[in-house]
Amino acid sequence: MTMEFFAYWNGSQIRDLFEAVVAITGSADFTGLLKTIILFGFLCVITVCALRYRGLDAGSFIFAVALFYGVTLVPKTDLAINDERSGSVYVVSNVPLGLAFMASTTSHVGHWLTDIFEDTFAGVEAER
Repeated sequence: MTMEFFAYWNGSQIRDLFEAVVAITGSADFTGLLKTIILFGFLCVITVCALRYRGLDAGSFIFAVALFYGVTLVPKTDLAINDERSGSVYVVSNVPLGLAFMASTTSHVGHWLTDIFEDTFAGVEAER
C-alpha cells in the first residue's frame, strides 16, 4: 500500500527527511532503544502495581505497548511525496505505518485547504 504526501517546492527535502527516519527506525540501535524503554516502563509499572497491590494492572501496560508497537512501528509502507509545484514525485520505501498515516492525513487536509482557498480566492479576484 502506498500513501501520498503533498509538498510544495520542498519535495526533495521532505524525501530526505523521511529517508532519515527510515534509516533511524531500521537500525539495530533504535530497536535496542525501544527494548530498553519498554523494559524500564515495565519495571516502573510492576513497581507501582506491587505497591498498590494491583498486579493485574500491568497487563494493560503490556497490551498497550504491544498494540502501539505492532500497529505503528512494525508495519512498513511506501510513501509517495508529490511536489505539487515542481511536478516531481519521490517514493520512500519502508516508512513506519504510524508516521506515514499521520503525515499523509495531515498533508491531505492541508492540500484540500490549499485547493479550496485557491479556488475560492481565484474566483473572487476574477470578479473584480
